Amino acid sequence: MRRTIQLAGTLVAGLVVIAILLAWRLSSGPISLGFLSPYMEVALSAATDSFDIEFDDTTLAWAGWDRTLDIRVLNVRAVDTKGAVVASVPELSLSLSAQGLLRGTVAPENIELFRPKLWLVRRSDGRFETELKAESEGSEELFKEILAALAAPPDPSGPMGYLTRVAVVDADLTVEDERLETLWRAPSTQIALQRSEIGIDAEVSFDLRVDDQVMPLSAVAEYRIADQRLDAGVSFGTVNPAVLSRVSPKFQEFAGFAVPVQGTLTIGMNSGGTVDEVGFHVIGGGGELALPEPAAQRLEVDKLELRGRYDGRSGITEFERVFLELGDRGAIALPAASGHRIPLRSVSARGRYDSERDRLHLAALEADLSGPSARLAAEIEGLAGVHGPIALTLKGAVEDVAVDRVRRYWPRDWGTDVYDWCTSHLSGGDLKRVSIETRILETGDGRFEVVSLTGELSIEGIAIAYLESMPRAENVDGTASFGQRRFDITIEKGSIKGLRLDEATIAFSGLDVV
Repeated sequence: MRRTIQLAGTLVAGLVVIAILLAWRLSSGPISLGFLSPYMEVALSAATDSFDIEFDDTTLAWAGWDRTLDIRVLNVRAVDTKGAVVASVPELSLSLSAQGLLRGTVAPENIELFRPKLWLVRRSDGRFETELKAESEGSEELFKEILAALAAPPDPSGPMGYLTRVAVVDADLTVEDERLETLWRAPSTQIALQRSEIGIDAEVSFDLRVDDQVMPLSAVAEYRIADQRLDAGVSFGTVNPAVLSRVSPKFQEFAGFAVPVQGTLTIGMNSGGTVDEVGFHVIGGGGELALPEPAAQRLEVDKLELRGRYDGRSGITEFERVFLELGDRGAIALPAASGHRIPLRSVSARGRYDSERDRLHLAALEADLSGPSARLAAEIEGLAGVHGPIALTLKGAVEDVAVDRVRRYWPRDWGTDVYDWCTSHLSGGDLKRVSIETRILETGDGRFEVVSLTGELSIEGIAIAYLESMPRAENVDGTASFGQRRFDITIEKGSIKGLRLDEATIAFSGLDVV
């Protein structure tokens, strides 16, 4: 037993020494296996019906302890029936199937392409084409055959029947999108395609160059053969979306989105190349956001979050959460308010945009107005100017507004006569709650008209000066309702010159009459 153990220890030690010597030898440079080249060329050429595969040499290389030994072929070329080189790769690594070798077949199990020039094109009709740039065009068919072999069920009788994985390492990728009229470049792209039970799984990572900015992107995707559908999840690093507007006229809507963001996208695409579903979750801050009409203006944004989904079949974008934090100095100009800006520290909203009807529905919006708070719902039609002028219908409420600060939150254009009377005859105390319903229409030349306005409010501890010659009602609690023509106040308690008011009604009519 002792001798057996000693013999086994000697053998293990010898193997370790041989492995170290082999690693040292390979680390100084690959070992040529030229005698294998004819067999490798036959095996790779048999994998495609349309091309012959040629290369200069076969080597054994050390690829590090995580990969150990690689069989690599150098200067690989795909040659068509006319003798033209349609695809070339500086270096290709492959591992052979042990099962295939036992059956007497030299068949690749894993293939890796190093540093190829890769071109991905989305045609105007939605078709995708992929090419390895070489002397002549035509490598798209080669890619189709490789992907078809990877997607097909394992077939021991075929030369590519053992293939389970194809990877691209450090590719110089160019992406051309004819639909969006864009050209992108990603000089160091990593791609891994893996055979699965239902199709192909993919992992992709690259740094996309857009003008002078670099956007790190990584994606995982699944291609289902049965319904020819691609679903992908994409993560991207910090990027300024405004840069996209300089890439293509199709991205002009991003020109006003100058807020650096990062986040994730989920994308669903059918066999025709049409994106029919997109989910998004984006966070960012420290930039400037330009709002569209009817509230066109620029906002300084400290923090931002967007979460929702787009349905390409219905044209509806659901916004599950829209959050903006503008800080203590934030303010926003309201539509049809002649530039009047109200304090706005933060706003959170949810809703949907229907591109077919050109209609934005705000289901709920909550705003921190630097003290007071607001909640409202709104319907905005005609944002894109396709179905007529802009129409805004708004219903909401503001709480805890000091009467003496009403001017900060109430645009004079929103009910001029009522505004003038309230700001000159009411003082002190608080408006505990002000609810409002209004409809505003675009009249042309960028002007807007308040066509309807109604509201209610509850008051606490205010003073009312009915006429200058009359004593003021002090410490008044009550409610009020108003419109464009009438303002009614119901007093629940108060006092005038020492007289206690238990109940009173003040009615103003004809406010629209000059």
